[in-house]
Amino acid sequence: MSHEINSYYRQGLLFSPILDDRIPDDHPARFILDFVKTLDLAGLGFKVPDPDSAGRPPYGSGLLLSAWLYGYFYNVRSTRGLERVCGWIWERFGC
Repeated sequence: MSHEINSYYRQGLLFSPILDDRIPDDHPARFILDFVKTLDLAGLGFKVPDPDSAGRPPYGSGLLLSAWLYGYFYNVRSTRGLERVCGWIWERFGC
């Protein structure tokens, strides 16, 4: 059965700290996450995948929207740039 891949920011890893505990309260990522949580994504036209579809589970719409909004906040519009910015968060706060 297929399911959406969603984020769980409180999940701990085997030896790494919990990323959510490391990001400061005034960091822009917190505002973006809170904003996206308040949205009705299905009502805004975001497609929710069929759970019976085959293949790899898709990423959740809220997770992808959060990444794009975070990139726009830092004036990053390309997917490679988004990868760098998201990697920067992990390097700075995660490891």
